[in-house]
Amino acid sequence: MDGGDKKMDKKVLIFTLMLLVLLASFSVTSYLPQVVATYIGPTETTTTLYSIADSYVNASSPDTNYGNAQKLIVKASPSDLVQNLIYVKFDISTIPQNAYIISATLQLSLSDFSNLIYVIGIGGTSDRISAYYCPDNSWTESGITYNNKPTFNAEFTDYWTGFGMVFLGYKSWDITEDVKTSLPAGALTEVLKFSNKNSGYGDAEYQSKEATNKPKLEIQYTTTPVFEVQFESAQNTEATPYIPTLEPNLGFISFSDQIFLLPEASDVAQGSYPIEYDSGYNFVRWETTGGITVSNNNAKSTTATISGSGTLKAIGNAETLEYYRDSGIPYQNYSLPTGQIYAKTFTPVLSGQLLSVRYYMNNVSSTTQKSFRVHILDANKERLITPFEVTPTSNGWFNVDLTTYNINVTEETDFYVAYAEVYLYQSRLSSMYWMKLLKNSLTSSVKLV
Repeated sequence: MDGGDKKMDKKVLIFTLMLLVLLASFSVTSYLPQVVATYIGPTETTTTLYSIADSYVNASSPDTNYGNAQKLIVKASPSDLVQNLIYVKFDISTIPQNAYIISATLQLSLSDFSNLIYVIGIGGTSDRISAYYCPDNSWTESGITYNNKPTFNAEFTDYWTGFGMVFLGYKSWDITEDVKTSLPAGALTEVLKFSNKNSGYGDAEYQSKEATNKPKLEIQYTTTPVFEVQFESAQNTEATPYIPTLEPNLGFISFSDQIFLLPEASDVAQGSYPIEYDSGYNFVRWETTGGITVSNNNAKSTTATISGSGTLKAIGNAETLEYYRDSGIPYQNYSLPTGQIYAKTFTPVLSGQLLSVRYYMNNVSSTTQKSFRVHILDANKERLITPFEVTPTSNGWFNVDLTTYNINVTEETDFYVAYAEVYLYQSRLSSMYWMKLLKNSLTSSVKLV
């Protein structure tokens, strides 16, 4: 994804529910990034090239050449979308063969049009004039006709549409990949045609090289070696059951002037760059592979040196992981006979130490205090600790500290949190949504019904 000027916090939407369990000291797992076409580099060169040959071909006059015309016409008809095509050729031999092409933009100046339709709205499809790569540069401006035109790719590289309003002047197509492909040949041919025409008929006229505003090709490139850098974070949150519309909070890496939400990848020119890791996790260390090194592996902010392709991975540690349980009943009284307990099951997504449990109590009497016993059970409903008594003093969340009990739970292995002898306490179970962000810890939620 492209970088931005502002760092953004990752907020996690969680449910306010009955029981909350905190887990810590868990292992981390890395995930493979998706490649994103981004370039980072200290230097680059921009050059503008003008067409050395351009013409249009007309299906209605298949043997006529229009190489001397001051206009280039692309036209559509109901029977097909290739009534008129535009061919334009550029000499790109001045671009070094070892150059890395950062971007390449084809630009033609629109001088007139008719019956162009631009549909805005759900399901609408605008007219599109598309650029297609042609591998054959043997055609000449004075000799090309519809009957002898060279073939071109079936799939377009990019398209232009007016998005509701059409203005005269230069229009652009991103043909970066086409320039990369044609660089060894030293020449590039692009073909323009309608790839979509809602009404069937329509045309657009552009200025040729014989006119004032010539077709041009703007290329950004660098001759500094460029390598692919994969930005990753080792945090095992993909297994955590987040709300589906939220991405796992793996944090982000600031690299030079770009920000990468993880995992991502970028093409980076050889050199040294400032880096920093930030998110809801405590930074632990950097890990690198391939031709990537960092000045200080244990520093959250440091410098990365790129001399080859590889991986830059931030290792972080979430201090706590929170689970929630909701029975779906807003209010419920529990009055249990002696010897019976009320239990809720949890399935941890990671292994760790059970730090605390939280109950939501309602109708706690201020005059008659009633205690209840806390039970922690394993998957077989056997005791993990000796039950102990606690006494809430007011309504609301009641926290029970378990850190001294050294209770360890295992990934994907159920355990139970229970209480007994409640004496008509009401447990309020709310389905209200709220937002929570813990700066140096991970908060995630799971609804277990």
